[in-house]
Amino acid sequence: MASKERLRDFLIFKNFGDESLSRICSLLKEATFKEGEVIVDEKTSSTSIFLIFSGRVKIFRNLPGNVSFLSVLDPNDIFGEVSFIDKMARSASASSIGECKLGVLEFESFELLKKENPLFCVDFLVEIMKELTRKFRAISDGLDVKSTDYTINELIASAQQVKISTSSGTDYLCTIKYSDRTQTFPLIKIDVKGQIIIIPFFQVKSIVLPNKYGNF
Repeated sequence: MASKERLRDFLIFKNFGDESLSRICSLLKEATFKEGEVIVDEKTSSTSIFLIFSGRVKIFRNLPGNVSFLSVLDPNDIFGEVSFIDKMARSASASSIGECKLGVLEFESFELLKKENPLFCVDFLVEIMKELTRKFRAISDGLDVKSTDYTINELIASAQQVKISTSSGTDYLCTIKYSDRTQTFPLIKIDVKGQIIIIPFFQVKSIVLPNKYGNF
């Protein structure tokens, strides 16, 4: 069972007291997923929220003839908030990168807690909404939620079309062919309709993925 000290590593739980965190710990289920194992499928009706204790999680969408890569989440991140709040089908899928250990809070358990401590549940939902707002602001600002090297490598491997905006004011609809941020002068190589362009990484302001309709 997760400890209340471990829960405090998550931003949404930082302001809660010991008693509340201990009760959350008692309701959390723990689950382990192997490399590449699907945690949730988009369009399914599950409403649990997930806490990443260890390992990493890939968030993606299955589009006709393509896989749209969205983000990589790290330990102390959470996911599944949208369906937890609105009770609608999952808007994206999640799979494990390496072995992952997760805490799972089912909505039925939250309903039980709501009867016991309604004030705590209101505060908890406020923290969830803050987390959702942070993510939505990042997306609306044209930033990937997690701009990790793994994210870039996945975009390269999947040949996912993206829009790259640069500090010079130029936007490119392209696929990423190569990226190395370990060099003295990090570069990113892109393909724009068959033309290879090399951009210094410091000039890249954002890398934006298409929406569900394929538009940027």
